[in-house]
Amino acid sequence: MAEAAEFPAAVLDVLRQPLESGEITIHRANAVARFPARFQLVLAANPCPCGKWGLDGGDCTCPPAARRRYLGRLSGPLLDRVDVQIWVPRLSPAALRRAAAADADGTRLTSAMARERVVAARAVAAERLAGTPWRTNAEVPGPWLRGRGFHP
Repeated sequence: MAEAAEFPAAVLDVLRQPLESGEITIHRANAVARFPARFQLVLAANPCPCGKWGLDGGDCTCPPAARRRYLGRLSGPLLDRVDVQIWVPRLSPAALRRAAAADADGTRLTSAMARERVVAARAVAAERLAGTPWRTNAEVPGPWLRGRGFHP
């Protein structure tokens, strides 16, 4: 979800239950329907409404209250279900040129190299989860992890 902080908080919070349970449950007058909902959620958001807060040489004009309100749409309970959070700095034109040069000389991470890392990580997870009904970290329910004191 690009520009995640632009979505209304109520819309974002509706994602919490399917992220936790892996299914969507719809209750109607005389019936309950359940649908599988295993998905990987990727959120992207600017640091503030103007997008310039925290940048070197950035001229952010947003008052602190506006920044808090903007990022406050991403609630704590939703962010608790986001496994990886990273700050991605804006790249300068010079950094983009350096990246292109690195790509040309083969020093950048390739898709094949990334695949090898993923395969190795999945093997470690399979070993750790041997003897359980799960094969990957994504399948393990949160309560089971919290009950074991396990932090991936």
